[in-house]
Amino acid sequence: MALSIYRRLAWAALLSGLSLASSASSAARAETPGDTPERAAARTKLVQGVTLLKSGDYSGALSQFQDAYRLVPSPNIHYDLGLAYVGLGRPVDALEAFDRFLSEAPDAPAATRQKAEADAELMRGRVATVTISVDKVGAEVLVDGNARGVAPLPRALYLDPGRHDLAARQPGGALGPVQSLKAEAGAAVTVSLHLPAVVAAPDSPAATASVPGVAPPAPPTSTILEQPPTTTSGASQARVWALSSSALGVALLGTGVTFALLARSEGDSLTDLSRQSMKDNNHPEFPTATESRGRTYDTLAWVGLGAGVVALAAGAIILVTSNRRSSPGPLAGTDFRLVF
Repeated sequence: MALSIYRRLAWAALLSGLSLASSASSAARAETPGDTPERAAARTKLVQGVTLLKSGDYSGALSQFQDAYRLVPSPNIHYDLGLAYVGLGRPVDALEAFDRFLSEAPDAPAATRQKAEADAELMRGRVATVTISVDKVGAEVLVDGNARGVAPLPRALYLDPGRHDLAARQPGGALGPVQSLKAEAGAAVTVSLHLPAVVAAPDSPAATASVPGVAPPAPPTSTILEQPPTTTSGASQARVWALSSSALGVALLGTGVTFALLARSEGDSLTDLSRQSMKDNNHPEFPTATESRGRTYDTLAWVGLGAGVVALAAGAIILVTSNRRSSPGPLAGTDFRLVF
């Protein structure tokens, strides 16, 4: 618990120092004469970014610094960007920003450069430094599926601790073997990526030209087209399903017709009973049981007729589809293999 508190205090002190350094550098830039509208707007963005940085709004500060850099792409702003990345817990981005500041802003104040060097060293201990070489110039280097440059890479890459997949891709698009790397904080690793050599076909001009005094191979004297036996099991099975569906449809239609007749019979009985009841008592009385059976039979009739129509339609569709598949055009779907 005490160690966690000490770490938080250390981070707070670090960020406070970084904010003060950024304020000093931004103030120094603000005093530069001959401002253009873009420089004035960029200076405003920088001041707002420093204010947000001090208040702990690192995401807002990063947005302001990025806007300032788009207005005036000064290398000095890379240091401000690095401070925001530190606050956001993005050591890889922070280290890359500090590196750019140190390499692109040699005229920055000496105190600011010393602070950037110390910050970069701190971030370097939180990432893995990976030097990647590829045995083919011009190949694209991929890290976790994302392009990170073209071989030879101008510098080492910084990776967050954890497992990463490294690979190289041919200029034509062929991907080489993928290497898995477990990156550790503070470690420096060298990785060599290999791409398979492109081998020319035996009968190609490149292959024969590479061997002096060897004539190109003669073309094959005969070529046999071997066709595998045609199978009709799929079409036969489809016809079986079609006939089964049609038979089921006919049965369901018959069931529906039967229930329709029963419903009609119950309706006729109900009508006769109602007439007789009205004749005897001067008001109709409907037997509940007869009425209920009539409604049930009527519902079952509709269900049977509907299901029968669907089953017959499905059988017809299956039959038509199977017939089309079993009569392809000339050489359609044929798997020809060359045997020399």
